[in-house]
Amino acid sequence: MTRGPLLSPVTDPLYLDDPDVRRFEATVDRSLGDRIVLDRTAFYPEGGGQPADAGVLEAGDRRWRVTDVQKRDTIHHHLDGEGPPAGTAVTGIVDGERRRAHSRYHTAQHLLSAVLLDEYDAPTKGNALYADRARLDCDYDRFADD
Repeated sequence: MTRGPLLSPVTDPLYLDDPDVRRFEATVDRSLGDRIVLDRTAFYPEGGGQPADAGVLEAGDRRWRVTDVQKRDTIHHHLDGEGPPAGTAVTGIVDGERRRAHSRYHTAQHLLSAVLLDEYDAPTKGNALYADRARLDCDYDRFADD
């Protein structure tokens, strides 16, 4: 596909087809200082209450930490320094422990939300996931703070 100068590149989200991919090859489509856009990625962007993946990108002997991943017009990878230029081939490595923790907390949140709704008619109003814990906000006036 040929992209015109006004069209944003679209990143192929590898995590949708295979959530277990932890290592992948990609090419930098766009370099924006400490943010880059790749032609494909296994890094999950922040969204839906789930934090973004973290990890590293490597190109030759260079290495960048991926500190944040956001989806706007496409998926932007925030790095810990000036990113590689467009056209650079990189290897992405997703932090597997962080991804596994987020997946487990995400699944647990859905299960707990289903039980609370089914057993107490108490809908979930919000949640937050972290690498070491999760929070669930439930709307039920008979639950006390403790």
